[in-house]
Amino acid sequence: MAIRRVSPRQRSHVRAWKKSSLTARQYAKQEGISHWSLYTWATSLNRQARNDEAPAFLPVEVVEAPAPVGPIDLVLGNGRVVRVSCGFDPSTLSRVIEVAEGA
Repeated sequence: MAIRRVSPRQRSHVRAWKKSSLTARQYAKQEGISHWSLYTWATSLNRQARNDEAPAFLPVEVVEAPAPVGPIDLVLGNGRVVRVSCGFDPSTLSRVIEVAEGA
């Protein structure tokens, strides 16, 4: 659904209505306008606000992943060293460390 343009006068009516403690019908009657118009203006302003908040798409550059790094040496608290190569399985490494630290 297209967003209806709201004039500055209509916008000021919506602002004044929201600041008042009046219902739309009460405010509209007091100002000599249609309460349906007031609802329409408010709805259009809400839609416009949501569109203004829409996320912007930013350009990205896809680069090649860096070459794998050589093995990593983990020095455990008990002085033992565990050498881990690229592509290791984290759950297996976790079990190896538990065993190595417990031994």
